[in-house]
Amino acid sequence: MLLSSPFLGALLAVLTWPFPNLTPTYGLDPSWVAGLYMAGERGLDAGTQIVFSYGPLGFLGLPNLFEIGMGRLAFAWSALVQILFCTALLWGSRRAFGLLVGLAVTAFAAATPIGDPILIAAAVIGAAALLGEWSARARLTLAAGAGALAGMQLLGSLRAGPTLVAMAVAVLLGLPDRRRTFPVFFAALVVTFMAFWFITGQALANIDDYAVNTANVVGDYSAAMVAVYPSRWWQTPATAVGLATVAALCIAAVWRRDNMRRLGLVLMVAAVSFLMFKHAVVRYSPGNSGVFMAALLGIGLALVPYVRRPLAIAAVIVLAGITYVGNEEAIGTRLDFRQRAETFQAELETVALPGHAEDAQQRGREEMIATYGLSPAEVALLRSGTVHVAPWEAGAAWAYDLNWDPLPVFQQYSAFTPRLDQLNAAKLESSSAPELILWQNTTTFDPNAINVPGAIDARWPAFESPAQMVQMFCRYRVVRWDEEWAILRHSPNRCSRERPLATVTTGNSEGVHLPPTRPNEALIVRVDGLAVSGLERLRTLLFRASGRIAVIEGNPWNMVGETAADGLLVRVPRWADYPGLYRLGRDISEIGFGRAPGFLTGVDGSTKLTLHFSALPLDRSAVLPRAAAQKRRVQRSIR
Repeated sequence: MLLSSPFLGALLAVLTWPFPNLTPTYGLDPSWVAGLYMAGERGLDAGTQIVFSYGPLGFLGLPNLFEIGMGRLAFAWSALVQILFCTALLWGSRRAFGLLVGLAVTAFAAATPIGDPILIAAAVIGAAALLGEWSARARLTLAAGAGALAGMQLLGSLRAGPTLVAMAVAVLLGLPDRRRTFPVFFAALVVTFMAFWFITGQALANIDDYAVNTANVVGDYSAAMVAVYPSRWWQTPATAVGLATVAALCIAAVWRRDNMRRLGLVLMVAAVSFLMFKHAVVRYSPGNSGVFMAALLGIGLALVPYVRRPLAIAAVIVLAGITYVGNEEAIGTRLDFRQRAETFQAELETVALPGHAEDAQQRGREEMIATYGLSPAEVALLRSGTVHVAPWEAGAAWAYDLNWDPLPVFQQYSAFTPRLDQLNAAKLESSSAPELILWQNTTTFDPNAINVPGAIDARWPAFESPAQMVQMFCRYRVVRWDEEWAILRHSPNRCSRERPLATVTTGNSEGVHLPPTRPNEALIVRVDGLAVSGLERLRTLLFRASGRIAVIEGNPWNMVGETAADGLLVRVPRWADYPGLYRLGRDISEIGFGRAPGFLTGVDGSTKLTLHFSALPLDRSAVLPRAAAQKRRVQRSIR
């Protein structure tokens, strides 16, 4: 009992506990976690009222106390997944190397960040099914369990869910009795999906919107969220060596197997490896590469029981070595097993003992309120109506207990397809538009920071979800503002029908002189030719899209090419624009757009873009008269 894999796996789960804190906090990533919890607690419809890369069960893998009941469920689920993950790794590694070495290898692998441990556990089970001799009953149990887990995960992480489906299909394809196991798998998937769909308060009518809109988020991630950070010397060679090592293990494991088992294992390993690879290369950074190396180690441990010991030893040394190099800067804290066990104990007491969760939640709320720094008058104003928080800090709505009524793609940077952009714009045009928008000035004054001048990945803020931005600009006016926050109130539309101006065809990244507009008009441009098309679709699927830029005042800024044809707000008369650092227009005479060249991009000297300019007539200022005194006061403080 004490030396069994489940018992030791549970012990390792405690010693490698990956969640450092349950207390609510502020920031870019915590804000979308807060949004998922608020959406679940308030029963927002997935796919229509809330759209993100997580479904209505997404909170389960993100334990937090934004909502105490949901946080307890998430803690319990995360503990179960960590136990399964550690048990699966230990089961495989001890079969290959014995108990002591297996414990050491598993502890190291489980302590390093992997991102989707449930997929690694699934890879261990899948390999065992394909490379062992399971009974017909065991195969049916596997099919039912895999279907139930996949159905649940399709409502959770929308990168893990589809990957689990692909892995399960690959495994069942390689096993006998496919005519029995496939129906059981798909029946379990559908039943579980529908059961949790209704349990989470979703309506049957919005399943199609959930499927289509979340597919837009997940499917276009590789085109819109490209970010290449300064790389380290080891990233490219470690990626190549790691993939080659896993491939060698896979080939060795199936060398003497029948063709269908070979196919099943190769497809399963390819599915999970490809997901981890994409996670590493779309947002290419040392941190993401380190996570990829750790995932390859986990996949390798799923395969080592089925190859000769010398190869298993060599492979694990290589994979552990690149994992260490990829996570070297944080390896000390990662391997602090005592601290991790103490963290688990503290969090278990927090969720289990009466009053502790409430105290932790209140501490988080107070810290967030102190950080946000809204005045009592501002809070009172925000509590007078429904509120959307722009561009992403949804945690403010939770901290101040506001009547949160978000745009569907509540994290604005994620509205990176025309469909998603128009979904947000339609909400602002509708009778159900939020009465107020709390708009955070995310501009940083550090010229080396990535979110200059106020959007992620050095994007230009006015071009983020551009159709939404135009609707906000036309229908919301500032009632209060300072350097950190602006409060916008829904008002009658101050924009008239657009007036076409000019269409210009230009070369890639070439500057174009802006056409003149009248004193009461803003300038909008729609750009054709920046969306991913042709062979670049293949490149984007297998790797990532090339970067898209806007050249403003001679400086390049990243942008999302897919929504460039929705209408970019380029120039606005000062009297009609938002105040201070919230300005959306600039006094510029020239602008350019471009696609970065590269393999399968189709970009060369003949590449052309088409710019359609139009004027947007305005009849009122963006600042309500009662906000003027505050405007003058803040401008003096900025000077």
